[in-house]
Amino acid sequence: MPKILFSSRVFGNDVQKILDYAVAQGFDGVEWYLNSFRLRTARPKREEFFQKLDAYPDLYYTFHLPTVDVELAHGEPLIAKASLAYLQMYIEYLAPWFTKQKEPQTLTLHVGSNSIAVEELDWETALRHLKELGDFGAERNGKVLLENLKVGWTTDPKTHQTMIEHAGLGITFDTGHAASSPLVRSGELPLLDYLDLLRDEIRHAHFYAYESLDKGQHIPPQAWSDVADVWRKLVRLPNLRSIVLELSTQVELEETFALLQENREYW
Repeated sequence: MPKILFSSRVFGNDVQKILDYAVAQGFDGVEWYLNSFRLRTARPKREEFFQKLDAYPDLYYTFHLPTVDVELAHGEPLIAKASLAYLQMYIEYLAPWFTKQKEPQTLTLHVGSNSIAVEELDWETALRHLKELGDFGAERNGKVLLENLKVGWTTDPKTHQTMIEHAGLGITFDTGHAASSPLVRSGELPLLDYLDLLRDEIRHAHFYAYESLDKGQHIPPQAWSDVADVWRKLVRLPNLRSIVLELSTQVELEETFALLQENREYW
């Protein structure tokens, strides 16, 4: 059974509160969302963070690389190069802790974040920088996973597969992005078939009902029937290690977690 995590975005930068909450509520761990949760350049600050992680050895951790001000596939060379270096910097921040872990650590990446038009991106730059970042992570005991988004190249499973195969990456499958993607909304590709097409490469998942098309909000499920089929298929994927309940508020998180636990017999 995959580990069930929540995103640190719910609690911002309060590390102790996040860790205590995970234990108190019965979660298996935390995904550190590096848009809202920032690592510090000063080594003692990072070492303090690592010490807190190590104080909870039974918790499982994953890491979501920054997305809001970075695009390694950008058509402007300066932006693309700076973005690659910025993401490498974050992996380097984590490297001292990563290299002490027994297994490669999960790093989720976006290409085409924040609904940026593909016309602003460059395909060859994307492939080159994905490979560089994947290799950089692997050298530091990290496994970079490329997430599917609701617009852009990664909305097409074939294109997504091409990208990860070229770069030697895995996949973070976001159920909400998939549900809101053009192929699924049009009925051309059912959500469960989408999962099947990528099933062997999916190592990690983000779970919620769908992402709103206008404001990009993560909408929680309202009933078990909303997500029962996709959840059952998700937890049976052969290489899936972890699932993040990627909600933005504590109320939404707790209601979604409760919904899953109440229906555990149907998993």
